Parts: sequence; C-alpha cells; structure tokens
Amino acid sequence: MRERIVALRDRVDLVPTVAKWSHEEFWSYAGRTLEQTQILFTPAPRETWLPRTFVLLQGETPIGTASVVEHDLDIRPNLTPWLASLVVDRAARGHGHSRTLVKFIEDFARDNGVKTLWLFTWSAEGLYAKLGWRVVERLQRNNRRIVVMNKDLVASVHS
Repeated sequence: MRERIVALRDRVDLVPTVAKWSHEEFWSYAGRTLEQTQILFTPAPRETWLPRTFVLLQGETPIGTASVVEHDLDIRPNLTPWLASLVVDRAARGHGHSRTLVKFIEDFARDNGVKTLWLFTWSAEGLYAKLGWRVVERLQRNNRRIVVMNKDLVASVHS
C-alpha cells in the first residue's frame, strides 16, 4: 500500500488521531487532558513554518506522526527548533516508519534553513543514535530521565 506524508494543517480531520497518540505517549504524564492535547495539535491559521505537524499515511490510514516546533523543553529556551511528538501507531511499529518520519522532519527543517535540530527522549535514544543524532546532555524532567540530542543538518546532508 502506498505511503505518503501530509501536513496536519491540510488534514485537520486527523487532529483527533494525532492528539490521541501524542497524549498516550507523551502528554498524559504531565497532567494534560486529551482535550488540551487536541487543542495543542489544532493547526494555527498563520502561514509560518513553525510549528508544523505531519502525518504518515498508508493508503488513507494514518500510521504515524511527527512535529517540528520552536521549543520543546522549557528549561532549554535557547535551543531551537525541535523534532517533537514522534509517534507510530502501535499496530504499525517495527517497519521503519519512525525512520521515515525523522528523515522527513530533518529534510523539512533543512529546507527551511535550520542548521541544527534538537530533540529529547526518554525511550528512543538508540533509534535516534542510529539515525545520526548525538547526545548533548542527560537530565531529570517530570520524574523521568531524559536525554537531549541534536543533529547537525548541514553536515548530515553530505554524509
């Protein structure tokens, strides 16, 4: 079945699905309600390039999502932009969809002039390391041990 990536702002009908995935994976631990998460993913009407959320479709079925946002870690406001909210539907995991979404976000950011992209994770350090991301720091956040990582998008285009 054919896969493609669409902008969430072009498929607002997918907001409930993206919000549910992201809420279950990330936002419920911080005390955010599903409704608050859905508002977070409702695309802004402005035409700026940030924030942007994309959805990986297999046929017409959403199977994953990822975002690029200006800030994703309040204690590091000087670092920007961030790969955020990467989620692949549980039924679709193990088929390389995370890699597809990460590469798409990297290319999108690079095309918009980004030289360094940031992320933090508590569960996928190995995945990101395999994709060329490097560890910058480890810290405690919201009762979780997290790792902050980055990728030099200028150097990675030549490797």
